[in-house]
Amino acid sequence: MQGIGRRPLATAPSADELTVLVGPTAYNFLNVFLRPPRALLQKNVTLSEHPLHAITCASRKDALAVFAALSSHLAYWWWHAHGDGFHVSGRFLSEFPFGLDALNGPRGEALSRCGEELWSTIRTSPIISLNRGRTSLAFTPNGHDGIRRKIDQILADLAGLQTTFVDELQQFTAHTVAATLRVHANSGTDEQEEI
Repeated sequence: MQGIGRRPLATAPSADELTVLVGPTAYNFLNVFLRPPRALLQKNVTLSEHPLHAITCASRKDALAVFAALSSHLAYWWWHAHGDGFHVSGRFLSEFPFGLDALNGPRGEALSRCGEELWSTIRTSPIISLNRGRTSLAFTPNGHDGIRRKIDQILADLAGLQTTFVDELQQFTAHTVAATLRVHANSGTDEQEEI
């Protein structure tokens, strides 16, 4: 990573291929994405004013690897363990324990391939939600556990973690997502939530 800045949602479709975008809040997934298709954000809607985090990478390969790492079950677990359960801070992103080592060599190549596979899959299913008259955009990696498990295993190998930990990461995410969905179903609210 070369740096982390902020940018408004309205500028996301004009991001370059070296930029990874991260939503400032999370629910049962971290909202990590690359440049979205221009047609997603219509000109006649009021967009969320909460700026996105914009991670600038040295290459497209690195951007795909960063996207993959931040879309992993491990990143979601790390955020739960080190965050407040709602906000995704610049500090969290800058202190995520996988840096340049994860981007180099065969593991970096493998992360990049996984990132390309995951982005190609989720970019066609955006979550466009309306909250208090403002539109926001998200892309969830949930439901794509096969790809995410490959990413988790690469990161676990880098960190010297056992495969059983990768299993636990997947179970943690599944239980957290299921609990979140139960809470929303039981609340009886009609307002559309970003989950």
